[in-house]
This record gives sequence, C-alpha cells and structure tokens, in this order.
Amino acid sequence: MGVRKIEERDIDRLLWIESIAWRDSVQFDEKHLRSQIEIFPEGQLCSEDEQGEIWGFVNMMQFRFDPRRPLDASWSEITADGYITTHDPGENWLFGVNLSVHPQGYFAGAADALIVGAAKVCASMHLRGILLVGRLPGYSRWLRDQARAGKDLNGADIDLARSYVDTRVHGDNGNTRRLDPQVELYESFGMNILGPVANFIPDKKSLDFGVSMVWQNVLYFPFYLFPSTRAWKKIIYGPVGKMMERTYLGVLTKVQSSRFKAEIPGPDLTP
Repeated sequence: MGVRKIEERDIDRLLWIESIAWRDSVQFDEKHLRSQIEIFPEGQLCSEDEQGEIWGFVNMMQFRFDPRRPLDASWSEITADGYITTHDPGENWLFGVNLSVHPQGYFAGAADALIVGAAKVCASMHLRGILLVGRLPGYSRWLRDQARAGKDLNGADIDLARSYVDTRVHGDNGNTRRLDPQVELYESFGMNILGPVANFIPDKKSLDFGVSMVWQNVLYFPFYLFPSTRAWKKIIYGPVGKMMERTYLGVLTKVQSSRFKAEIPGPDLTP
C-alpha cells in the first residue's frame, strides 16, 4: 500500500470513502477537502493499492501545542470546522484533523500506511511531532456496565474518563492491555497516550470525550542547541541527518507494520 499527497482528481473517491467510514457522523464535503489541499497540501495524504485505487486518507495541519499542558480546545475550534484556516506554518506540531479508511482498507494495511506516511511528513518537515485525538466509543458501554453493577458514576467527570482510559485488564495471553481496545490500538502504533479531552466533539458513545495522544519525532533538534542556522541545517539536512532519517523511518515502518492489527477497527479519529 503506497502513500502520496492528495490531488484534486481524488476528491470524488475520497468523498465516497468518507461516506462509508463516517456514515453515522459528521462528514467532510468537497469544500472541506479543497480548502485543506489549498492551505496545506503537504499534510493531505491518501493510501492507494498497486492498481491505483485509494482506500483511505489522512488530513493534517500545523498548530501550536504544548504536550505538558492538557488540550482544552474542541475539534471545531482547532480545525475551523475542518477547513483548517487555523493552520499555522510557523508552528512545529502537526494535528491529525481526520483519518478516513474504507473497511476493506484496514485489512489491506491502509491505516498503518497512512500513519507511517504522516510520521514521514513530520520528520521531513523537522517538526516536533503529531497530536491525534481519537474517540472513546467504549466509554458509554462501560458506564452502563458499571450502573448494572450498582455503581452510580458521573460520566461527565474528566477524572472518571481518565480512570477509564488508564484502566488495564489481563488479556488472553496473560499480558495486560488497555480496557478500551481503541486506546490499545493507538498505543500499538507507537502513540503516547496523554489523557481524555472533554467536549471535544459531539459523540454519544464517547460522551463527547476524545483521548489525546502524541507521536514525537526523535529526529527533532531544537534550534537553540546549535550556534547558527547554517550549523543546524548542515546537521538536519546534510548527509548525517538524511542517514538518520532513512534509518529511523525504516525501523518505524517495520515496527508499525508488525504491530498492525487487522482484526481491530482502526484509529477512530474525528471528524
């Protein structure tokens, strides 16, 4: 499964995938996709098979983010309702606006190919990392189970949502895993789970919660570590930097592919 930048000729196919992937939720229309391509073409990727058929796509934008502080903005606020007019090319974090994959695409490896592709964009642009916010579709079901057990819990309490995200259970193989299979999948892709985000996007199953996670670019070097712009560029863009990038991204691709779990639904990222 290959990954490339989205082009205008792909829009009809992408809208078809969007209608299947998000049939019961908010969906992008042609205006969203055209705006994203125009504003930040490097951050709009699609995955296609050997026959040139597209099976998934991811949309990203640059924005201001501090992983030491909780995210307190909604998807709509961050992305300008998906049009990404809030994209800031001067910031050094990528935000995952959307990931849409056709169900058959998951089995073909479209989701992991897109995530690896996003990581490559991040590394090649010398950005700090990628922030993703996924849903918690098992949260409301877990609360119902707790209610049947006689526990009266406030599902809107962010501390309770954090407890749910952090809860681990014993798997069939004897190892522990996250209670929520979606969060477990996020971790399998190398994401560092940060915590729940209240009122992130309307979603009954998640009670409007999202779960924030980051992928950090280990090839990122802050400018202040180097005496001059010339020295910085020589290390990052010179032979040494390119060799590090090839080696690192090669390992990343191998690890991501080996961890992909086709039997579990892929990252359920908003819109």
